[in-house]
Amino acid sequence: MSPVTMIRSIFGKIKGYFFRPDTIGLSGSSLSQFSRWSMLAKIGNSRLVKTTIISPFLGYIIIFNNEILRYLTISSNFTSNNNIDNSELYTLNSLYFIYFGLCFLGISSFLFSLLCPEPIQRDTNIMGFVDKIDLTNLPVVAKSNFNTVLDLYHNREREGVETSNRNEYPFEVEVAFERLILEMHDSAHVLNGDIPVEEDVPDEGESDDELASEMGLYTGSGYLIIDRVAEMLWTNPKVIWAFTQPIIDQSIKYSKDISYVLYNTLDYSNYNLRILIFSLYSLGFFLLSIPTIRTFYKILSSAILSLF
Repeated sequence: MSPVTMIRSIFGKIKGYFFRPDTIGLSGSSLSQFSRWSMLAKIGNSRLVKTTIISPFLGYIIIFNNEILRYLTISSNFTSNNNIDNSELYTLNSLYFIYFGLCFLGISSFLFSLLCPEPIQRDTNIMGFVDKIDLTNLPVVAKSNFNTVLDLYHNREREGVETSNRNEYPFEVEVAFERLILEMHDSAHVLNGDIPVEEDVPDEGESDDELASEMGLYTGSGYLIIDRVAEMLWTNPKVIWAFTQPIIDQSIKYSKDISYVLYNTLDYSNYNLRILIFSLYSLGFFLLSIPTIRTFYKILSSAILSLF
């Protein structure tokens, strides 16, 4: 089997695992789960990894310096082949892998610092992020966060929620958003009596529930249509402020819940960029591991041969 065929076979198996039908579903693909921004941040926020950003510019000056190469040259006892000393060539090849590995890590670190959503860069744990939220005296910020959540939800709607887009807006994020809207709606209207529950509906005349049904807010069985309510909150024309503003005013009360949904939504955003950064990180670490694996193999082979 040729090297090209082998590489194609390996990538085919990887693609077959991560994108097979049973791994792409309501929660998106396994690759989307592994490449969430919060997962990438565990690598990207590392100080050691951040320093690799300078590798493409200064790495070759340091790594390929003659003095450093002389000190890094591995003993010929491990690299000789048919009594030919290959130690310098072996070391040079290893430095190539180290240099390009650091370059890929540097590029991915730069892209991560540039593209990762700021809340996730600051805190890689969603509950740690939510616990720090206290917007009691910041109503404008709370409402701004809620508007961002609505924007992200409707961006998902414009793009469609087919299987491929589940990688950017998975089912659990959608469920959390719908529960948030339902809680805020009930708190603003049902619990305050603006839209009475079933036992409070008067016998005669048109009830508030019936008016809401005429606006297309309820299904035939009486369930709230979340998409319709979210659309009204997002567009928010003045003519329906009597309905939308009480819900928007709940942003302060539900600021932690909004922050939870916001963080989760941002965590899965920009799938293609996440995959690019994830791939560059993986390639960088893979190239860096090659010299270690080669050296380990050489030493192990030499140790085994010395026993016989």
